[in-house]
Amino acid sequence: MFFSREYDGIMLAMQEQAGSPAFASEEEKKSLPYDAANEATIFHLIANDPEPIAPVEEETKSHTLEYKNPSLSRKQCIIESNNTKVTEEPIAPIDLINSMLEYDDFDSVIGHGAVPLVSTLFNSIKTQKDARLKELLTAIVNGEPDIVEAMLERDPSLLLEKLDEDDYVTALSGQKSNNAAAYRTALAVEDSQMAAMIKNKLFELTGNNDAANAQYREQFPDGWAADEAKRWAPVFTTLDTLTTVIRDAKPGDISSSGNPEYKLTVREGSDVAVVLAQFRAQLDALLDEVVTTGRHFNPNLLWKAFQIYHDHFRDYFGGDWKDPRAMLFWQQIIGTIQRRLPVNYVQAFCDGLYTTKEKLRNNQPQGRSLKIELGNMLQQSWVPTDFYPLSLSRLGFDYAIFADVTHGDGLPGTSCRSRAWQAFRRHFRSLCKSKTVCMQTFVPHQSQNVRSAQRFAR
Repeated sequence: MFFSREYDGIMLAMQEQAGSPAFASEEEKKSLPYDAANEATIFHLIANDPEPIAPVEEETKSHTLEYKNPSLSRKQCIIESNNTKVTEEPIAPIDLINSMLEYDDFDSVIGHGAVPLVSTLFNSIKTQKDARLKELLTAIVNGEPDIVEAMLERDPSLLLEKLDEDDYVTALSGQKSNNAAAYRTALAVEDSQMAAMIKNKLFELTGNNDAANAQYREQFPDGWAADEAKRWAPVFTTLDTLTTVIRDAKPGDISSSGNPEYKLTVREGSDVAVVLAQFRAQLDALLDEVVTTGRHFNPNLLWKAFQIYHDHFRDYFGGDWKDPRAMLFWQQIIGTIQRRLPVNYVQAFCDGLYTTKEKLRNNQPQGRSLKIELGNMLQQSWVPTDFYPLSLSRLGFDYAIFADVTHGDGLPGTSCRSRAWQAFRRHFRSLCKSKTVCMQTFVPHQSQNVRSAQRFAR
């Protein structure tokens, strides 16, 4: 842990700062009404107050010890006669230690009961540092590089911290994960620009790439791709089944309100309703599964959905985007998959797939907006809308996201006959390839793979 280097020297530094011994004399100890189990608590508290005032017994049968030091703040310890409670005002040693560890903005900590202040302080700072690590990992999965960079500038040691095994963070998409460390987390969501920034800071901190390379191998161990394929296989199978039952839907299984709202209704108990519910449940289960290695999301699922819609637009879906079968596939299959995208993928849709692809290729900062323009067919207008929170979104129910060159649009349907659709589909594929190229640059000692991936991306 980070604290191991500082912990042993904390009390010594407190003593030196105060110019006093760590403990009061034996005579002073004997005058206090508490047992040996409590003595470390009180005398750790008074480490930098060399002149304790004699205890004064009050009517409450409690004892008050007041300590003064001209260079430090005033504090007071109340020791109840039953030896079960210790209260105090904020004291200087805590602020001193926080300052030593560069945690001046951490909460003040006091000793409790028989637990020594240093132990209490250590555990409390660890708890707060764990909370900051969790905040950092959450910012990474939510595509917030400015927050991540600011936190790492403030405390670079967070790069070497690991999240407890039984803990996890949750992205805006709902995906739970515990990839342990910051760099691993950026790799897991395929946020290549975030990963590059974190890797550079790891190098600044350690002076080499050993830590980054070790974290890469931990995140992508041998066989991770096969494990991912096995994990996602049931969803791909259900997607094929769902495509078939939509094609074979009986009259009335899927109906549309038509212009202008195009609201869909799926008949309860129909094969379409049953398999669609199964598809959603499988994706929800993947979100709820805490991802530890590999990627958080398999983009091939969305690509396959695009491909099905393109290939079978005429024979399965009536050749018309207003056909209820086409609308169902677009709104509630493609849209449902888009709800599960990692946040940096969503940001690519919001900024435009082509634009993002070009920024990644040219090493320009990716757009981080999470706003789309939602088509209001009733008013024939476009309404700027936040992609998140998903709890308030009708994505996957009433629309899916169509991304042109510069932004993303929420539409109830789209035709596969348009040039815009052809470009949209092509740009998504190019974005995935660009991400593959960028991710290859992090593979330890694999420069030849980078060149191969770059050729493939062209």
